[in-house]
Amino acid sequence: MGYKRWLFKHILREKKLVSIMVFFLIFFIATVSFTPMLIGDIFDELAKENSSFLEIIKTALLIALAGIIRTLADFTQSYTNEVIAHKVTKNVTEEFYDDMLKKSHALLFA
Repeated sequence: MGYKRWLFKHILREKKLVSIMVFFLIFFIATVSFTPMLIGDIFDELAKENSSFLEIIKTALLIALAGIIRTLADFTQSYTNEVIAHKVTKNVTEEFYDDMLKKSHALLFA
């Protein structure tokens, strides 16, 4: 078995965590992409002759909300990434020691 298949075998044991991580990663990327558009809306509003202060405040609050959501999505994605890494490390270590134990018994009792 190649190392890529072996690694993906261990990663895919944690399908639920991987799907949570990918979901929040996409959510994080979406909020990162959304913020510059909102900043552009503020500049467009400021460039108007009769710019609405209320519209600028609403957009600023949306930027703050997007920042909070981005932070939470990034934290959740990073946390699940760490959990997956620890679980994969544990599984790989257990598999390695089981394999070594089988080989030592085969050598000892051959």
